[in-house]
Amino acid sequence: MTPAREGRAQLRERASRFFAYALPVETTEQAAAALERLGRKHHDATHVVFAWKIGAGDSAQIRSSDAGEPAGSAGPPILRAIESAGVTDVAVVVAREF
Repeated sequence: MTPAREGRAQLRERASRFFAYALPVETTEQAAAALERLGRKHHDATHVVFAWKIGAGDSAQIRSSDAGEPAGSAGPPILRAIESAGVTDVAVVVAREF
């Protein structure tokens, strides 16, 4: 399963605002460009965490980052959600603003 188009969500939790994006991507270059674009869009964000999965099976290209959040608390959980949903060719980016 691959997202047909970009999806967005926003959440306010205590003193933080979270801006989440799920984007269809076909290459790591597209995923990196999306991450860079969203990082610029949310230039005031304290953290911009992400995960992506491109392809399937043993040849899948995966990457995640906590971007300064506590180790293992942001990027890896996003990647687990992607994998448990059976989604591929997707980048998920979450910007956190205080």
